[in-house]
Amino acid sequence: MSDKLLNNIQASVTVLSKDIQELGKRTAHVEHRMGEYAEAHNDLADHIQALEKQLTSAQLKLSDLEDRSRRQNLRVRGIPESVTQANIPEFLTGFFKSLIPDMPTDMILLDRAHRVAKLKFLPADAARDTLTHLHYYHVKEAILKAARNRTNLPQQYNQLQIYADLSAAALQRQRDFKVITDTLQEHKIPYRWGTWYA
Repeated sequence: MSDKLLNNIQASVTVLSKDIQELGKRTAHVEHRMGEYAEAHNDLADHIQALEKQLTSAQLKLSDLEDRSRRQNLRVRGIPESVTQANIPEFLTGFFKSLIPDMPTDMILLDRAHRVAKLKFLPADAARDTLTHLHYYHVKEAILKAARNRTNLPQQYNQLQIYADLSAAALQRQRDFKVITDTLQEHKIPYRWGTWYA
């Protein structure tokens, strides 16, 4: 009986040993595959980071190109809706002339001027902004500079505001730097926006 019991135990141990060896092989195979997956995952993560950098760089360059195409544009806010589309160029020329009276009138040349869709944050009764493209860049810069220090404007122009026409991406980047620019302005430190992708 003891031999029979011993044979049964040996047979069970042999089966168990084979099962353990089989499990060991399968575990080694799984560990090997997991190592391959981890390596592939790390490679993919590195590639994704590189692609994100390339995408960010491309977006910044595209935004810069968009802003360069808008560089001679001005956005004027506050022109009453009673000023018709046909009268907008004449109205804007008068406004710009009052800002920079020393500039010859023939230099204040508007290539185009038109109203644009109302911005979401403006009140419902606010007039739509007007977008204008000036023929000469230096005239546009002179207008922006004069608009910062304007005094003694005719009544019809007092409520008007002038902005550079920037892309949504550039405006967002300016909002991101608002804390810094506010501090610079508070301390009267001059600054200038440059290219974003340098």
